[in-house]
Amino acid sequence: FNFETMRMEMLSFADLVLNPVAQVKFVHTVAAGYCTGAFFVLGISSYYLLKGRDIGFAKRSFAVAATFGIAAVLSVIVLGDESGYE
Repeated sequence: FNFETMRMEMLSFADLVLNPVAQVKFVHTVAAGYCTGAFFVLGISSYYLLKGRDIGFAKRSFAVAATFGIAAVLSVIVLGDESGYE
């Protein structure tokens, strides 16, 4: 991390991989991608439920996406807060 420019600058790949700040930010970004995927599946499942198509599949995918989405949102909140303190 360069304090003059206030941004992360890669000098070596090993330093990047072993940097605890970069690890937290990477996991935070991946968890945000999981949130996006969960909300996408929730949207498609909701559409199927509203249209009455593939009800069994829609209910199951909605339940899985909602559970996964809650876990992902909580991890984004915790990791984002931790990332802010780094």
